Amino acid sequence: MTHAISVRDSKITDGPVIAFPAESWNSFVTVVREGSYGRR
Repeated sequence: MTHAISVRDSKITDGPVIAFPAESWNSFVTVVREGSYGRR
């Protein structure tokens, strides 16, 4: 089971990494896929 998702800028491969809790990342991806991210 994955507990964290590491994200970085793919253009800067040796740059810093930000780790998000897996549950938070999955929630973010879900709202982006649904097209509801940023809607008010």
